[in-house]
Amino acid sequence: MLVVNGPFGEDFRLVDDDPALKDRLLNKYGDVVVIESDLVFPQPGALYEDLVSKHPIEKIYVFEEGYGRVIYLQLLDLVNRRDLEVKVLDLGIPYEPRIYERFSYIDHILNV
Repeated sequence: MLVVNGPFGEDFRLVDDDPALKDRLLNKYGDVVVIESDLVFPQPGALYEDLVSKHPIEKIYVFEEGYGRVIYLQLLDLVNRRDLEVKVLDLGIPYEPRIYERFSYIDHILNV
């Protein structure tokens, strides 16, 4: 499962319009559940628990920007407290790009 937040979600929408990006996504992650979240805190724990119980999700890749790692830490806590057999991976960027820097979030998702 991919959890994309903020600018990652905005750039992730490009996948719908670009067949080459869609192919790269399928080659990288296979059949994947994508959660585009505009909410940082609190994350909907019941939703994640429901998805993990209904789908064979083994890993949750969290893409968020900034130093806080809020979503990653919430999901890690949820997985540990509820003893779910899921690995949570922090794949965000550890900074926030300046307004004049154009960072390709979709490339980051497809190249990590």
